[in-house]
Amino acid sequence: MANPDEPSLPGSVDTLDRYPAPKAAPNWEKDPFPGVLDALKAHLQTAVLLESYTIPMYLFAYYSIKDPDANAKKILRISKEEMLHLGLAGNILRSIGGTPSLHQYAPEFPQELFYDKVKLNLKPATKETIETFVAVERPGKMPVDDDVYILLKDYKSIGEFYKEVKKGIRAVAKRKSDLFDPTTAGKQFKQGDGSWHAPEMKAITDVKSAICALELIIVQGEGSIEGDEIECTDLPTGEPHFTTFSNLLGSYNFKVTDVVENIDSKYYKDEKFYEALIACDAIYSYLLLSIEKLWQYDPGNEEARKEVIGKNVRGLMAHALGPLAKFLVKQPLSSNAKKFAAPPFRKYNFTSDKLALGQLEELMRQTVAKYANDPEKGDLEKIQKSVKDLVSLDKLK
Repeated sequence: MANPDEPSLPGSVDTLDRYPAPKAAPNWEKDPFPGVLDALKAHLQTAVLLESYTIPMYLFAYYSIKDPDANAKKILRISKEEMLHLGLAGNILRSIGGTPSLHQYAPEFPQELFYDKVKLNLKPATKETIETFVAVERPGKMPVDDDVYILLKDYKSIGEFYKEVKKGIRAVAKRKSDLFDPTTAGKQFKQGDGSWHAPEMKAITDVKSAICALELIIVQGEGSIEGDEIECTDLPTGEPHFTTFSNLLGSYNFKVTDVVENIDSKYYKDEKFYEALIACDAIYSYLLLSIEKLWQYDPGNEEARKEVIGKNVRGLMAHALGPLAKFLVKQPLSSNAKKFAAPPFRKYNFTSDKLALGQLEELMRQTVAKYANDPEKGDLEKIQKSVKDLVSLDKLK
């Protein structure tokens, strides 16, 4: 039963649907249409969600590190590159007539990956956690059994999965000459719109641009896969994520805050930071919804779209989600002063697109009110101000 003295919090944080990730790929060349096209879209939607799982996992670990040094900031760099990969995967799906979904199937931890149960959790950056990151980004590994798991059930590695998607793109494009819809270019993310300030963020318009985007994801993440020819010659030459995490593991020296793993606000209603947890989920969900809706939004004016991206994507990440995560990892539990809160990265359900911004503003108002007499109030008010600058979701049509 609800506590009558508990602040009224609009919306809710609920358990979400698990995305039914595709099983083994079809015979791209011979299986009937439109089944193979549907399978390709399903694989690309899985790619979008796969990248969306790594981002909170890496960010959670980063924010747990005390006084982040150059090595710690490598984890932050990787999380930004995963955002690039998410954007590119969504662009490819959008370019072939798909509708990328982020919020409905938002990450839920714990999760399992591949045949051999790589367990994904939101945990502090311990040595064990970095070992998990190495396993996630590994170039390839043979399965150890025949069990079926939730995400990437029939693939041995992320690289192998993307290699199959490349094969699907080529084959389906041969069977459907108008696979790529040029009218979607204005609804895709690109370097010029300021979304990620990465020159590799490009709109997808044909087979070549799609293949190059997939190869970027492979090379930047796991490194090249044995036996997989890389066609694009202008890919970045930086250290792959697998190598970076392997090196961080070999020279591990992080000092981390003892934060609550896979934290869920429903268990912390008596804590002072309760409203902040829910506000963090709402900010995260508003970000996911904004990215999702921007794949459908073309105002016919590049500056208008750029303004939305600046506020609802870059602004939310830099001025709201990041600062609130840093705030939370400094909030001790009342029952254990050596244990601290953390960003939950859970799905928040707004009542409607039209009411979402008002609900988010109310959550931040309640969070600031809880710390009205504390030194942290100023930091929370800055987050509150950035929320007030957001564009309402119902306008992104």
